[in-house]
Amino acid sequence: GVPEGTPMSYEFFLSIVHPDDRRYVETQWAAGLRGEPYDIEHRIVVDGQVKWVREKAYLEFDAQGRLLGGFGITQDTTARKEAQAALDRMRVMLAEGQRVAHVGSWEYLADTQTTVWSDEQKRIYGLDPTEPSPTMQSTGLSGFATFAASAKGSPVPRHPR
Repeated sequence: GVPEGTPMSYEFFLSIVHPDDRRYVETQWAAGLRGEPYDIEHRIVVDGQVKWVREKAYLEFDAQGRLLGGFGITQDTTARKEAQAALDRMRVMLAEGQRVAHVGSWEYLADTQTTVWSDEQKRIYGLDPTEPSPTMQSTGLSGFATFAASAKGSPVPRHPR
């Protein structure tokens, strides 16, 4: 890491920012110095490891717009970013598996009375996968919504196979 007692100049800070993110960080910091909110996520490189951080700064200016001071936070968001990337990969794999097998899936969310259809479910029903999921009413399954709401907290009856 950064040795304790190292002065954190802007130039030193930028040297830690991932090279691909430096322009973005510089642009956002310049906007912050003009009074715009500074709340960004970017990568840093520490001891050869890439980490994601969220930074938020609160800057104070005088009446002439000169910077008086400020304070900020830095949060390591690496674990969240890695978990999101893994989840995104799993979603892609599930969608590809459904596409290849021609198996769709859907979910009914009783609390909002909405449905979520997979892209393949939409394709099977001749719908555009980029469009929102159909409503229970439009699919003729509104009776299911009534059943699901009444069965909430009860065991769901199963049909014999």
